[in-house]
Amino acid sequence: MLANKNTTDAEFENSIKNIFGPLEDAIDINPNNATARVVMSKTLKIIGDFSAARKVLKDALESVDKDITLTAIEKKEMKKTINNELKSL
Repeated sequence: MLANKNTTDAEFENSIKNIFGPLEDAIDINPNNATARVVMSKTLKIIGDFSAARKVLKDALESVDKDITLTAIEKKEMKKTINNELKSL
């Protein structure tokens, strides 16, 4: 659980930071994992690191076509998602 009404700011920040380890592991295992990169960029956006979020999204966009975990249709949708996320930054 990330947050509830009793969660302190420090606890919330710690929860967010704990997300990065598994995401980095997923990217280490499959460097073309666009989904992990998108989740990482959204997490960076939550903590206000928009520059890093933008870089991760650009990396995700480059990796989509090589992501063996996605079907052709999912790749097309992932590209739309990434482009929409880039527009929001």
